[in-house]
Amino acid sequence: MTRGEAVDVLIVGAGPAGSSLALRLARAGCRVRLVDRAVFPRFKPCGEFISPECLPILDDLGALEPLLDAGAHRVEGMRLFGWGQRAHGCYGRVARGSGGDHWGLGLRREVFDRILLDRARARRGVEFAEGVRIGHLLRDGRGRVVGAAGTDRSGREVEFRARFTVGADGVRSRVVRDLGLARPTRWLRRHALVARYEGVPPLDTGEVHLFDSGYFAGCSVDQGLFTLNLVMASRSLQGSDLDSILDSRAADHPSLGPRLARARRVEPVRAIGPLAFSTTRQVVPGAALVGDACGYVDPMTGEGISFALRGAEILAGELVRALAEVEVPGPRELAAYPHLRRKEIGFRLRQARGLQRGVAHPWLARAVLTLLARRPALVDLLVERTGGVAPPRAVRGPWPWLRALAVR
Repeated sequence: MTRGEAVDVLIVGAGPAGSSLALRLARAGCRVRLVDRAVFPRFKPCGEFISPECLPILDDLGALEPLLDAGAHRVEGMRLFGWGQRAHGCYGRVARGSGGDHWGLGLRREVFDRILLDRARARRGVEFAEGVRIGHLLRDGRGRVVGAAGTDRSGREVEFRARFTVGADGVRSRVVRDLGLARPTRWLRRHALVARYEGVPPLDTGEVHLFDSGYFAGCSVDQGLFTLNLVMASRSLQGSDLDSILDSRAADHPSLGPRLARARRVEPVRAIGPLAFSTTRQVVPGAALVGDACGYVDPMTGEGISFALRGAEILAGELVRALAEVEVPGPRELAAYPHLRRKEIGFRLRQARGLQRGVAHPWLARAVLTLLARRPALVDLLVERTGGVAPPRAVRGPWPWLRALAVR
């Protein structure tokens, strides 16, 4: 058994939420140990879209310039296709005087995650261990979480002790399972098939191609590649060849097929899912959850990374304060974190659930897309609300929608 020196915070998971949290905590003087089961750089099935609201956060973390230097593709809006209809919305049209960058980025996750992780590792106070599989959490005599145990890359048993532990390990979170906090969302049993292509003409927007039983989401990324996700009911994938499903459905789709006519898939198809679950709590004595580990609904329009970065920013502020007050923070000391997270992200998660419910009813999805095709101002409002930088007053409540509906 190898035991690491006790630190202030142990973070399980070195994706966007975990790495950015580690960096923020270290800036505040905390000693942080960051662990991940993967060896970086690693592939992560994802839409690989970074929405405009992420850019100021990434700039604050010192990561924006490296992302641009890595060749991130500029994304200025969203195109929606389906049933012979198309709609196009752009970031920044709703509130042109709001400031900020009115564009997002398309970048492979192995590049994006590595840049964020490198920023965290370069900060004094952060230790990183990769290839570590966490098996269970450690608890003291009062039941409080005091770290985690697992195995390292060589198969040796390891223990990591900390005053506080954070589960940032995504939709299959080991921390969530150990704490018994998972609550499946049974109405939305969907998986995503993910692959990249070369030879797809780049667009300055993301793409959503709807069909009766699901949708494709695509985005041009660095290296001249195009990332494609097929999202559909999990039962449709059981016992099937994933490569054949994605290839055939993409080729047969009336709006996507022509886009891929001269393209070549450059890697095997990978699956991820189910794409929905929630948690009963996000804070327990000695531990908290952040990012997708808190709960997940496929946002469809690409806000997933922003949820992770903003949640980590909120948790960092509350955790630094709590660690200065008590030895082992718990729900009382961190009561503001779930509240602030719901206030910041909750309406967006409800919006994602609404979009997913709408896609599950093709007649409704067709009607909405037909309306959007006839009212471009509605599409601008939709993409700004789901990932832009307009102030809340410009995109929330009924009046912005009624005004946009009146614009022909």
